[in-house]
This record gives sequence, structure tokens and C-alpha cells, in this order.
Amino acid sequence: MRVPVPLDKAWRLFNHGPVTLVSSAHAGDENVMAAAWVMPLDFSPPKLAAVLAADTHTRTLVERSATLVIQVPPRAMLSAVESVGSSSGRDTNKW
Repeated sequence: MRVPVPLDKAWRLFNHGPVTLVSSAHAGDENVMAAAWVMPLDFSPPKLAAVLAADTHTRTLVERSATLVIQVPPRAMLSAVESVGSSSGRDTNKW
């Protein structure tokens, strides 16, 4: 379920340090990864810092496309988040 959040309040979703999903795509290749290192950086304008290891498939796609999406999954998606975080997008289609 999607819940719209005003940008000036979105930092509250990250301040407690949840595992997030980071996705990106380039030239028809799509991937999503679980990321534990996403944090608020600034409030106005709202900014986040995300740590994506150099050898991850998602980081490669982010560097090529200069675009990413950060999602805060609900608790009901725990098994999907664990699955996404346990495999590489180079080897399997996580979508």
C-alpha cells in the first residue's frame, strides 16, 4: 500500500534507521536491493545519504542512469525484503 508523505516530513521515515529498498534501472536492466545504510542528511531541501557498495549491481545501474528510488517497505513485506537482500540482481530477476 502506498502512502503519500510530504517531502518536508519524509525524513521522519528514515530517522529510525529502517532497512530500505533501493532500486534502479538502465537500458532495460532493473534491480532492487535491501539497504541498511540510508539516513536523512538535510531537511530543506530534503536529502538522503545512501551507502551502496561499489560491487553491487544496483550501484552499477545507479551510476549508469544517475537515477534511483528509495522505498520504505512495511513490516508485511519482511519476507520479500529478506529475499531481495539475499540474492544478486546479476544472477536473478528480483522483480
